[in-house]
Amino acid sequence: MKHYLAHIFSVLFHPVFVNLLGIYLLFSLFPSVYFSLPAKARWFYILFIYSCTHLIPLIMSLVLKQIGKISSLHMHEKKERNLPFAITLFMYGFCYYNFSNYPIPQKLINYLIASGFLMLFILSINFFHKISIHAASIGATIGLVLLASFESFIDLRILLAGLFVVAGLVISSRLHLNAHNHKELYSGFFIGLFTMVIFL
Repeated sequence: MKHYLAHIFSVLFHPVFVNLLGIYLLFSLFPSVYFSLPAKARWFYILFIYSCTHLIPLIMSLVLKQIGKISSLHMHEKKERNLPFAITLFMYGFCYYNFSNYPIPQKLINYLIASGFLMLFILSINFFHKISIHAASIGATIGLVLLASFESFIDLRILLAGLFVVAGLVISSRLHLNAHNHKELYSGFFIGLFTMVIFL
């Protein structure tokens, strides 16, 4: 793989973007979520969840970089990842606490629980070993679509095939850039996939 292509794929399929896709698919593919909420409410929840669990942690990471707590947003050293991961975990808990008091689809609550547990697993493992959040995010998205394929009225095989191609590109790109080794990538992918399948 060309070096510049590896960089492009790493940015294009960054967890910030992949997880936005995952949230959108949650609201689009599961009938229990799609039909129970009007369009405006769906977009409110999508933007609220994404802002809390991705944009706020991203802003906090920028602040941490500015004050010297992390050297870069890539966070190559595993010790630099603990605080941003903990912030993200807290924000998933914040969303769960707020949403659990309202009559919203259980699948949405389950998604927050699954994502929260995934962040907890990643944070816990990170104290001992690095794990690829690129691979974990695409694995979780595939797990979400796999579950949706049992409930949705839409044939999702082409979408699933496309996501597996994306997973291959992400893993190959991260290997090419020496950002992770095979163990860190495959463990991240399967932890993301199975956590979503089990808890969603």
